[in-house]
Amino acid sequence: MSRFHNSPVAPYVRPLPIVRAVPSALVLWDSVNTLAGLDGDEQLLREIVQIFLDESSRQLADLKRAVTEANAELLEKTAHRLKGELSYLGMPTVSQRANELEQMGRDCELDRASEVFAVFEAEVSAVAENMRRMPGVKNETINR
Repeated sequence: MSRFHNSPVAPYVRPLPIVRAVPSALVLWDSVNTLAGLDGDEQLLREIVQIFLDESSRQLADLKRAVTEANAELLEKTAHRLKGELSYLGMPTVSQRANELEQMGRDCELDRASEVFAVFEAEVSAVAENMRRMPGVKNETINR
């Protein structure tokens, strides 16, 4: 409660910039290379992709909350998890952007976090769209 008002004071929420959709062709996910890293195990690849699709919407929501609420600890932890998943799936460019968000959280320097997150979210959404086209993967949306 504010000492001047009888109503609770809402935390400051940072607005996020608008990013035009990233064409899915620009965000490369090479499923062939990822499959090769899994010794050709297509079932394992489908399972890993499905887990990523199931978890990434929650993780993106956590990142968005971290950025809008300026929660450096949540930003660092969530970006770290996504960085590893993206790297494992063979997406070094998108993984590097997660690394940038992780570092911003670690350093508590969130001035550019909203801009970086907006691009990152668009990239992850485009990658997820490509993954959903993979045979044997449930076709669910990333933003629930």
